[in-house]
Amino acid sequence: MARRRQKGEGSIVEYRKGHFRGFLDLGRDPKTNKRIRKTFTGSSKAEVVAKLNKAKYEKQEGILKITNRTPLRLYMKHWLSVRSPSIRESTQATYERLMSLHILPVLGDKSIADITLIDLNEAFSSIELNNSTKNTIKVILSNVFKLAVKEQLIRTNPVSLMDTIKFSQKEIKALTVDEVHKLLATAKDFSPFYYWLIRLAIETGLRKGELLALHWSDIDFAKDTISVKRTVDAVGHVGEPKTAKSKRTLSVSKETLEGLQVLRSPDCDIVFSNASGDYKRASPLQYAFTTILKKAGLRHIRFHDLRHTNATLLIAKGINMKTVSERLGHSSITITMDRYTHGVLEEDKKAAKVIDGLIDV
Repeated sequence: MARRRQKGEGSIVEYRKGHFRGFLDLGRDPKTNKRIRKTFTGSSKAEVVAKLNKAKYEKQEGILKITNRTPLRLYMKHWLSVRSPSIRESTQATYERLMSLHILPVLGDKSIADITLIDLNEAFSSIELNNSTKNTIKVILSNVFKLAVKEQLIRTNPVSLMDTIKFSQKEIKALTVDEVHKLLATAKDFSPFYYWLIRLAIETGLRKGELLALHWSDIDFAKDTISVKRTVDAVGHVGEPKTAKSKRTLSVSKETLEGLQVLRSPDCDIVFSNASGDYKRASPLQYAFTTILKKAGLRHIRFHDLRHTNATLLIAKGINMKTVSERLGHSSITITMDRYTHGVLEEDKKAAKVIDGLIDV
C-alpha cells in the first residue's frame, strides 16, 4: 500500500516532458482561511526536490512565510538574511550575539505584532550593561522593526516610542608628543614588528584591522602612499573596510615606508603577517601593546587610542578638519568634529587670539 503524503511534505509532478513542478503546503492564511501553496519548477526531479527541501527547512525555521504573527526570534533571522549582503560578517556576529544574550531570551517567542513599549521597557530594565551597549542593542532592535514596518507587517516601530538612552562617549586618551617618543623608543627595543606597527598607526591613524590587512602591493613606494583596501577582524576574517570612505589612499613619509621593509618577506605579500605568513589576528595585539606601555612607564591606553593620538596631534598642529576626517576614513566630517571636540576648542581659542591680534589697536 502506497504511503500517504503527509501535510506540508510537498509533491512533485512531471507536467510536461522534462519539466517538473513541486508544491509545498504552507497551511491556511489566518485572515482568509484559504490554503497557501508555494510552487517550484525545474528541468529534473532532483532539482525540484532540492528546492523543496530548502523551502521545507525555511518553513521549519519560520523564514518562508513571514507574517505579523512571526515570533521575534524568527523575524530576526529574516532581518539578518535581508541585511547580510550589506554588513560585514563580524558585524552580523555582533548583532546575533547581543540579541541572543539580552533580547531574545525575554522577547524571542513573542510575535512582532504583540511586542509593546511596556515589553521593551521591561526587557531593557533587566539588561545589566552600560548605557552605550544598551543603546547599540536598541539600534539593532529598531532596525529589525523598521523592516517589519517597511514590509507592512506592523504599523509603527515600538522602539521609536522608547525614551532616549543617555550615554557619554568613551574618553579619548591621546598621547602627548613626549609620550609618543617614549612609546616608540621602547617599542624599538621590544621588536621591529611592533615598532613599525605602532609607528605606522600613529603616523596614519589607520584602524588596527586596516593595519593588519595591509599588503605590500597596497604601498606605492614611488608616490609614498598607502591604499586601504580591506580589514581584518578580531578573529582573523578578512573583509571590506568599515565604510565606503574607509577605502582611501594616504600619504606616508618616505622614511617610514623605507623602514617598513625590514619586515618584508619574499614569500608573503602581507606587511604585518604572522609566523605562518597569514593575517595576524587583531585580538592578541593589545596584550603585547600593554606590555610595551608598562616598559615605557606610560598610562594604560588601547591600541585604538593611537588613532586618536594621530587625529589630536594633527588638529593641534593646525591641519584642517576635512583633511583629518579623510585620512581617518570617517564617513562624514561631523563624526570627526564630534569626536575631537577638545581639539576643535583649542583651535577655536587660537583663532580668537589671531583675530584679536589683527584688530587690536
